[in-house]
Amino acid sequence: MPISLTSSQAAPTPCGPLPSCTSGPATRELAIRARFLALPAHLPRLLQFDTFRPLLPRTPPPFLHRPFSPRVPIPNHTQERPGSSIPDGPAANEPRGGTTDPDRAPKSLAPSTRYQWRRVLLVQVVLGQETGSARVITLNRPRQLNGISDRVVYLLAQFLEKWEKDDSAKLVIFKGAGRAFSAGGDLKMFYEGKSDDSCLEVVYRMYWLCYHIHTYKKTTVALVNGLVMGGGAAMVAPLKFAVVTEKTIFATPEASVGLHTDCSFSYIHSRLPGYLGEYLVLTGARLNAKEMISAGLATHFVSSEKLEELEKCLLNLDSGDESAVRAVIEEFSTDVQPDEDSVLNKLSTINKCFSAETVEDIIKAFESEASIDGNQWVAPVLKGLRKSSPTALKITLRSIREGRKQSLPECLMKEFRLTMNILRSVVNGDVYEGIRALSIDKDNAPKWNPATLEEVKNEDIDRVFQPFSPEHELQVPNDDSNRWSGKYENTVYAKIPR
Repeated sequence: MPISLTSSQAAPTPCGPLPSCTSGPATRELAIRARFLALPAHLPRLLQFDTFRPLLPRTPPPFLHRPFSPRVPIPNHTQERPGSSIPDGPAANEPRGGTTDPDRAPKSLAPSTRYQWRRVLLVQVVLGQETGSARVITLNRPRQLNGISDRVVYLLAQFLEKWEKDDSAKLVIFKGAGRAFSAGGDLKMFYEGKSDDSCLEVVYRMYWLCYHIHTYKKTTVALVNGLVMGGGAAMVAPLKFAVVTEKTIFATPEASVGLHTDCSFSYIHSRLPGYLGEYLVLTGARLNAKEMISAGLATHFVSSEKLEELEKCLLNLDSGDESAVRAVIEEFSTDVQPDEDSVLNKLSTINKCFSAETVEDIIKAFESEASIDGNQWVAPVLKGLRKSSPTALKITLRSIREGRKQSLPECLMKEFRLTMNILRSVVNGDVYEGIRALSIDKDNAPKWNPATLEEVKNEDIDRVFQPFSPEHELQVPNDDSNRWSGKYENTVYAKIPR
């Protein structure tokens, strides 16, 4: 319907009337000004009327002429863009009046109320540095504790493939920006993609990447200064050298959010001393740097104050020879042993309890140990164990027990099936309830379904372990000649409409 305003309806403005012409330079100017404001395309015609004049500055604000300063709707500040991410945090997350979603804003609100000017810095989520024969990968999402997103996985694979095929690249170093190496998978990403299977791509890419990290042809070093969990630890434990500091904390707490031990850890943890692996995945217990080295999850301890100097020496080494790299690291490293109260000094109790056949039997055995003098450490661990998803606990225990007899490709293919089935709620939606309680509502009170171990049906557990048809399985390369085949783009998953 054509819009017409009488002179009595037009609001006077201090800037003077707008041109009334419908073509020529004035109209083009209006179109340009409207584009700067990111308003709908039909508004340039409407903006000829004085009523709309207050919505437009005479010229765009000065900072629009500077790089990396787009005008964006409020919710876009947490979205990643191709080749970049928009960091979030307190300054970006707190809305400055009005709704945080312009698409759901009341229609009575003017665009100037629903949209705000904000400078946004676009940041690459993974940095790749080439120095001589050394290559450095930096996970660069510090405000998200370097959580692994779809873009992170994609760029990691791109860098690793490029450098493995580059004869001049001899040493690859992994590190994280900020106070964490990586807190693992981006849980909010999974939660937001639950309705349209949009996370299938990142799941496939991550497991395919895990295989290549385990079997990488160049010498690899992880410099781990801070938190490392879940999928982030998959870039640490398999590497030839994993350097940890007094600030390093390790955990695989997936069962506590309704998931399972993933990203190759049914293979890694099933090969730890005794039944330590079962203990770590079922309880989500944390290990410090000394314990990681003692358990075989890291190779060297270096003070955080010396880590930057160690990196410089590795960059100047100009060699990928393992003995040469080890010699450089050992110049900075210190021999350490677990503390007296470390869980690794309680392996006899752990082996006694966590060797039981079922989760129910493990909990009963652990409860009996809690009453023994000197076992005060058991009670808080037992409390955390009981808070985890009953379904996830049973899936996790079966996965790690099978992992003891499986090869790396078999473990990855099994974990891929489990993750796909869990995220698609084949049995229940515990994973989304766990993420909601931890990261969305943050009430730490998940309501599991079923709520008890006794209610979990064995046939439901069997269902998530069922093999897929060959074309839907993870395509793990079977020899070096096709080592980088099986990419997501060439699978049936890439053809699924969304």
